[in-house]
Amino acid sequence: MPPHCIRAVVTTTQPSQLNESIVNILRKQLKIGVGQTICFKIIDDQGGGGAKNPSSRSNKLHTLTLGQLEQYYSITQRYKFAIPEVTAKCICECNPEAATCRSMDYQYAACPNGNSNRMEACHRTFFDKQPITGCPTITSNSSPKLCCELKFRPYQNRTFTALKLEPASTFAILRYSAFEWSGGRWQEDDSKTIRVNLDGGTHHQYLDSEQDIEMAVNAPGKATNQLSPGMYFVENLERGSYGEIVQQPLNEITEHNFHKLGWYRIDAEDQFFVHYGNFMMDKVHHAFSEHCQDQKFQTILDASYYINHDANDSTRFNLAETLNSTMRWIKSARVVDSAERHAMITENEGSNLEVTLNAKQNEQLQFIHNASRISDFNGNIVIDRHSNAFLNITVFNASGILNGYLKEAEEIFNQYVVDSFTVYIPESMAPEKQVLVRVKPYPTNVFVKVCIRPEEGLPNSEICRFVRSMEEELVDYEVKNSWEKQVGNCPACNKFMDDFIKNLNPLEWCRFVRLVEL
Repeated sequence: MPPHCIRAVVTTTQPSQLNESIVNILRKQLKIGVGQTICFKIIDDQGGGGAKNPSSRSNKLHTLTLGQLEQYYSITQRYKFAIPEVTAKCICECNPEAATCRSMDYQYAACPNGNSNRMEACHRTFFDKQPITGCPTITSNSSPKLCCELKFRPYQNRTFTALKLEPASTFAILRYSAFEWSGGRWQEDDSKTIRVNLDGGTHHQYLDSEQDIEMAVNAPGKATNQLSPGMYFVENLERGSYGEIVQQPLNEITEHNFHKLGWYRIDAEDQFFVHYGNFMMDKVHHAFSEHCQDQKFQTILDASYYINHDANDSTRFNLAETLNSTMRWIKSARVVDSAERHAMITENEGSNLEVTLNAKQNEQLQFIHNASRISDFNGNIVIDRHSNAFLNITVFNASGILNGYLKEAEEIFNQYVVDSFTVYIPESMAPEKQVLVRVKPYPTNVFVKVCIRPEEGLPNSEICRFVRSMEEELVDYEVKNSWEKQVGNCPACNKFMDDFIKNLNPLEWCRFVRLVEL
């Protein structure tokens, strides 16, 4: 079954001649949008006049569809990372000479057997000159010490791949098909898919297998909608697949900014590690003792994008939504292959493509189209949570090209001020179809007049409805990081205090005297 054929606006052009040859070939120039199809037949024009008694050379219906626009981005950096779930355990020692908490064991030190578990990274930190709260007065001239051990594990075992994307190359995917009317129905007789680079120059290609129809595509240059070069990431899914591309503050491969994603990474041997953690951890981790004898302390990381294992509410942040959720022009944004060398964006919309077609000498292209239709619609105007403004309409029994406009309440009687739009509704069996149309932002909670008519419809055939404007709350990108109170466990700490209290007991003196008399 042929697709819905739009009405093409065709311009006839005459190509330059080779030397002094006289060749009667007229070229047809037109524009086509994403998802649209132009249809034509080839007719003989032996008289050379183009309109004199044209006879059909074939019953074939030829169609050309601009299937989609693709952008390919080279990936020049990549590494794997995770969101760390952090467990911090600290011990406090009142006796500065005790071996339970020494700077040589904890300052700029990794944990003993730190790499025994590939799913875990472990670092130690040391803090001297702690408050003497809870320590005996005999140690008031010396300062207690706080020794901490931090363990990092991937939160929910989710991992991601960071990608640095470079400027894009844009390609158009054109699909040619030829249909023959046979046995009371259309049957596909010929087909070809053509990918054309749009970054510059004009491309020539034959459409059909018999090389009767030549196509030239005039590349418009760089697309207006493109991602900025920089860092992006995808989630690693099962069986080597990837999720949609996401953009959020993310370290380049050589950076170690603890307030961006990507400071907790995975090496080539699948070992998790904190990037530059061996010498940066003492700067990032902060802790202090509240009561040394009772092992009470507080801890925090001067970092973002981590989860506190013992108190999830003390650390909170949002991962950004995928690009196809935040940018309406993006249909899909994904890594192309397992080699992670290219990413591809499929566009929902884009600039019209300029195409030139011509047949053989003494043949003409006759363009045909289907009638557009609509029976009714309803909708609203939305400012979404990413501040995108669009008209969200549901059309009933509609197909083809629909032309419409919007008028604000104060401009209803002013015929010179309208906000116009055109949408293409693909042919399908569904009686209802939802369409999003980019519009300018309108004030909230006002009614706007929207009118729509089929492409061939007369002005008096338009359908008008009043739609309400509304807005969604902005996405809350709160990042919370607060001090966490904990109680450590160190039976070996502060032993001298037990001995001191024990020696204050008179029974211990008597026991010592009896031992001397013996």
